[in-house]
Amino acid sequence: MGAVYAVKPFGILALLDEGETDWKVLAIDAADPNAEKINSVEDANEIYPGLVDDVTDWFRMYKTAEGKGENEYAFGGKAKDTAFTMRIIAETHESYKKLKAGSIPNEDLSLN
Repeated sequence: MGAVYAVKPFGILALLDEGETDWKVLAIDAADPNAEKINSVEDANEIYPGLVDDVTDWFRMYKTAEGKGENEYAFGGKAKDTAFTMRIIAETHESYKKLKAGSIPNEDLSLN
């Protein structure tokens, strides 16, 4: 079962999946004692050395367990900064609202 948490985004990865960008937001739990200190990928790397690289590698490799190839990234596999991240979150949220409102086509998605 899933859960919903308040988080603080600090970066984003652009995974390429079947010709489309599959954004992976890097964030810290807003209740984490270090949340106030992490405002960028660099801050996360300083406080949690190697974690961003580990997450990047995990997303690159996770489909290989199913016999598929490694995933690829845009931007050379580097996480984008917080400002870029917040723009992508805002853009995708707007697209979601338009999809829910029926102002953009919904061919195969269930939004219930």
